Amino acid sequence: MKIGVGESGIEPGHLLSNQTVLLEGAGAATLTFIIVAAGIFAERYALHNAEFIVPVTAMAGAYSFIALAAIFGAKARYLFNPALVFARVLSGGLTLAAGLICASAQIMGAMIGVMAAHFATGTGLIQNASLRHAGPDVWLTELVFTGAFVLAVVSLQLKGRYIAAFVGTAIIFIAAAVTPSLTFVNPAITFARGLTESFTSIALIDGVIIGLLQFSAAAIAVFAYQRLRKT
Repeated sequence: MKIGVGESGIEPGHLLSNQTVLLEGAGAATLTFIIVAAGIFAERYALHNAEFIVPVTAMAGAYSFIALAAIFGAKARYLFNPALVFARVLSGGLTLAAGLICASAQIMGAMIGVMAAHFATGTGLIQNASLRHAGPDVWLTELVFTGAFVLAVVSLQLKGRYIAAFVGTAIIFIAAAVTPSLTFVNPAITFARGLTESFTSIALIDGVIIGLLQFSAAAIAVFAYQRLRKT
C-alpha cells in the first residue's frame, strides 16, 4: 500500500509506503531508546555529575542518529523527526493525511523507545516526568536549533541525504550539549521524554509547549527556505 505524496515530494515519483512509515517509527524508537538509556546509565554511574552526563547523552543521540540514517537509508527520508514531516507537508511535498500517519508513527515509536529503555535499565516502563524546562531561554534555543536543523536538512537533502544527515548530526550534538533543555530538535523525542523521570525527562506540560515550538520552528524554516530559493 502507498500513501500518496504531492508531485513536489523530496524524491520525484516516490510514494510514502507502509515500509517507510514502519522504518520511521522504528528509527524513532531506537533513537529514543539509546538517548534515554544513555542518560539513565550515565546518571547512574557518574553520580549525577551533569558535566559528564550531558556530553555523553548528546553524543549518544548524535551518533545514533547518523548511524540510523545510514542504516535505514532513503526509505527513512524524514529522519525519524515529525518536524521534518511537518516541513514537507507545508512545502507541498507530502499530503496532510500521509504526514499525520508518518508523524504519529514517529511519536508512538519514541514512546515505545522510552519504555524499552526503562525495561532495559530495570526502571519499570512508564514514569511521570517532573523536571521542568520552561522560560524564554529554553523556548528561544528550541526555536533556533530546531529551525536550523530543519532548514539545513531541507536545504541539503537535494545535494545528498548523507550530507544532510551529517550536518543534522552536528546540529543535534551542539543543541543537546549547550541548550538548557537538552534538546534533540525532535518533537517525537520531546513528547516521549514526558514518560521518563530520568536525566532526559521533561515535565509533560513543558514537553507539549516545547514540541509545539519545534513545529513552529519547522514552519519558520520552510518559509526561510522558500524565500532563499527566490533570491
